[in-house]
Amino acid sequence: MKAKLSLVLISLALGVSLLPGAENAAPPKSFMALGRFQVLFPSDQVFKDVYGSSLNSFGLELRRNIGSLFAVWAEAAFLSQKGSLTFTGEETRLSLIPLEAGLLVRLKEGTWTPYAGVGAGIFILKEESDVLGKSTSNSLGFCLLAGIDFDLASLIFIDARVKYQVCKTGTTDPGVSDVDLGGLVVSGGIGIRF
Repeated sequence: MKAKLSLVLISLALGVSLLPGAENAAPPKSFMALGRFQVLFPSDQVFKDVYGSSLNSFGLELRRNIGSLFAVWAEAAFLSQKGSLTFTGEETRLSLIPLEAGLLVRLKEGTWTPYAGVGAGIFILKEESDVLGKSTSNSLGFCLLAGIDFDLASLIFIDARVKYQVCKTGTTDPGVSDVDLGGLVVSGGIGIRF
């Protein structure tokens, strides 16, 4: 499944690189900052049963170009969601802060700039309910991503991205099972180059 999804994401980014206008852009600035709106579509059915099939979050991403082909990126996001426990129906609250970083490769430079990348990060999870109490965990996760930047002006651009993340938390809290935070994250954002 992960290999097929990676192939689809890379194929999508390559296909978009053939769009007109890709050959007319100025060289990229060294740094970029983006604000993002993201939607997580979790892959784990238990997680969906408790918190829903889509969860919204906001994030901030910073990028630093390394030549004309590569860039390093770092991102922090915040997700907060209320849900209902499957057995008792009582309210539970989730907050998740993923802190991720990785490497991007630009597949073509221009007005439309498709990219693909990999990354790793720490996922800081806190769950709280009246029945189970509080549970916190910090877990390592990985991701594959593909996206495209579109220049609105010389310094301003919009970004669309699809990311597949893999992360399973481990907890030592009694009565609390592991949480699978994996799934598809679709996001859009606006950024500035400087």
